[in-house]
Amino acid sequence: MASPELLALIAYGASLGLTGALTPGPLSTVMVSETMAHGKLRGALFALAPLLTDLPVLLAFVIGFTVLQNGIMLWAAGFLGGAYLVYLGVRQITEKQNATKNQAGKKSALRKALTVNAANPNLYIFMGSVMAPQIVQDIHDPLLSAAFFASFLLFLVGGNLGVVVAVDRGRTFFESQNYRFILQALGVLLVFFGGRLLYAALQQVFP
Repeated sequence: MASPELLALIAYGASLGLTGALTPGPLSTVMVSETMAHGKLRGALFALAPLLTDLPVLLAFVIGFTVLQNGIMLWAAGFLGGAYLVYLGVRQITEKQNATKNQAGKKSALRKALTVNAANPNLYIFMGSVMAPQIVQDIHDPLLSAAFFASFLLFLVGGNLGVVVAVDRGRTFFESQNYRFILQALGVLLVFFGGRLLYAALQQVFP
């Protein structure tokens, strides 16, 4: 039977991944436009891009943190990660989102998908301040780290593919109150997890 800690990390990773999939950004904007212009198979290439871009970036941060073994650096990354999640959550709760804005019908392929995702600075901020510190914290138990990242990637890519299918069938879902409610609920989760990171960071300073 899975431990409560393992289940909590899986839920944490899943919520981060699903939020990343449903929140409009550079990759999702191009993914939607390519799907509308060329169909779901083209859009799926963009949905799968994180499988090739996220892991190398994450590994670079994890190795850097592990080799340096700098407690202050990890504390700063955790604190910034918590603040970043709270910021994203509050923005997601308060702003009106539109998953199909800023669309273009430009032709593309997997190279463009990788370029768009790799050129997004939010990828490096997120991996360096949220994902990597959590994995380094659980590095003593590879199962916890693997489950956390696997659940994140599964729900990120799965959510992306779900968006592609929904766009291919029609945009009504993204203009509905259900989509808005899901985004707000995920925003609340981001604030919660961000608050936990901030609390853990502050406990290191004020034990």
